Amino acid sequence: RQKPSQCETIHVFLVCTGYKTVKDMVVLVKSILFHRKDSLHFHYLVDNVSKPILKELFRSWDIPDLKVSMYEDIAVLDDVSWLPFTHHSGINSVYKLAILKVLPLYIDKVIVLDSDMVFATDIAELWLQFRHMDQQQAFGMVENQSDWYLGTLKFEYVVWPAIGRGLNSGMMLLDCEKLRRANWDSEWKETAQQGIKRFKTVPLADQDVINLFLVNNKHMLYKLECNWNFQLPYERKMELCYNDHKHNVKIVHWNNVRKHDINSDQIQGLTNLFTIFLEMNSMSLRHQAPGCTQRGEVKLYADDNLTKVTETEICDKFTAQASSRHRTHIYYLPFKYQNKDSRDITLVTHLQLKDMQTFETLCKTWTGPISVAIFVADRETDQLEHFIDSSDILKQRDNIGYHLVFNGVNEQVPPISYLLNTSASQVLTEYLLIYDVKYQQAQQLYDILYNYFSKFDVLSLESVYVLPVFETTSNVLDSTPNTKVSIVKQIAVGEIKYSNDQRANSFDIVRWATATTPYLTDWRNIGTPIIFALRKQHFMQLFDGFLDSDRARIALGIELDAVGYKFFVLPTAFAVSNSLYPSNRNLYSIDIKHCTEITQDLFFDYLKRKYPS
Repeated sequence: RQKPSQCETIHVFLVCTGYKTVKDMVVLVKSILFHRKDSLHFHYLVDNVSKPILKELFRSWDIPDLKVSMYEDIAVLDDVSWLPFTHHSGINSVYKLAILKVLPLYIDKVIVLDSDMVFATDIAELWLQFRHMDQQQAFGMVENQSDWYLGTLKFEYVVWPAIGRGLNSGMMLLDCEKLRRANWDSEWKETAQQGIKRFKTVPLADQDVINLFLVNNKHMLYKLECNWNFQLPYERKMELCYNDHKHNVKIVHWNNVRKHDINSDQIQGLTNLFTIFLEMNSMSLRHQAPGCTQRGEVKLYADDNLTKVTETEICDKFTAQASSRHRTHIYYLPFKYQNKDSRDITLVTHLQLKDMQTFETLCKTWTGPISVAIFVADRETDQLEHFIDSSDILKQRDNIGYHLVFNGVNEQVPPISYLLNTSASQVLTEYLLIYDVKYQQAQQLYDILYNYFSKFDVLSLESVYVLPVFETTSNVLDSTPNTKVSIVKQIAVGEIKYSNDQRANSFDIVRWATATTPYLTDWRNIGTPIIFALRKQHFMQLFDGFLDSDRARIALGIELDAVGYKFFVLPTAFAVSNSLYPSNRNLYSIDIKHCTEITQDLFFDYLKRKYPS
């Protein structure tokens, strides 16, 4: 193929606002990264929802030879808000018209893409099409593949003027230099005003305005082959493109409201393309662009033959994986939180896909906000969404922040510290509760904690609350006690025990059973497992590398103690751990206990350096 100049940067512009657009965009980006051989610079027009999500996504993905710039939509809002658009995407559908308002002047050309696309080839091939544009051509576009602009669809609608079948704005090559010379920022507004005066509305948003502009400025259009934007609208015209290019489709575009819900034997291979990139392990794309100067090796963990390495080497591998960067998609699903007041508390936890039923049970009793980090493979995201959409409990909740942490190549063990740090970092309330999905809660635990923080707010300024965790071996869910009275009764008859941890022998069960207010304790007498509730500002990033959530929470307690915080036991708040829960067993091919001891030694070395006194 022809090549761009050595390591020439390819500029790509996308409008990415809201939760759903980010999800679609990730699949598009995967397809671009999979094929690319050159350096890339993504330019995103974002809103206050997508900006933090994209920032964390690309920071954690850590792709070499990729630069990301973001421009806030408020910069163009006044330029486009006057347009009477009726497009289902809302005001986002007209943002592309104001592209020159945000792009830096040094960018002379850019590829503009919709988020509902997937590449089947190297984007550099599309970039090379700029070379075929003459001195006047500023728009590189593909003909529309529906009959919309012909006005022949079987319903009444408004049709703006267009050249022939019209041009689709889902993929455009824009020569920014020529557009600036043509005074595009003024021209598109004048064109839109002319159209609105005649047609009143702008049904296809930016596409209608661009088409009308090109009707009056045909010399500025360079028409690309249809395979550069193979469209899948409702009324597909297969003879227009597919029959001639079915073996050479470059970009697939799902430009219909139903998106990927299209059943057609003819194009099944193309519709499968979306699924392929949706499920592709994103960490396999963390490689450098082959056409660029090498900037240092990017290491990925291979699937070592574990029978030929020492136990220490195995631990080194898994603890290194646990502390490495993982692509993180915060707020994968829409999230809405209405601030209750300064005493509100968020439950912070982590899980894997196999834990979703347990998490669903947890959500029955915890009605407050939740921040959960889920360790998943890319191929599991559809299953996750399906489970949530099918759950009568979860689908009604909008105060759960789902933060997806994607596993690496051949990665088996969840990075516990990273997961809890991720979920804790997204807490919006004053307080947080570091919890484990395998624990069953005290009845109305959320209300209990909320009321405590109301009564003892001054006390909590320098304090950490401790929740004791009891243990049962019962496999009958209904038999698990959820009130203090029932806990005390079952302890008396031996059906519930406190902890196997020898350090917990000094925990005063009698005092806890009779207490009515929080009381000061040495947290080390509580034993393991343990749960902490504290102010968000007191939370400390958990030490990297822990493979066990109980040990990670203990490490937090040790560091809080080293800083000088006081620990108070809550008298009616507790949890119950079931020793039969699968997560309590060793599910991995390594000695978790041994590896945890190694991490613990590293943690104590870290503490000595950080707190030498």
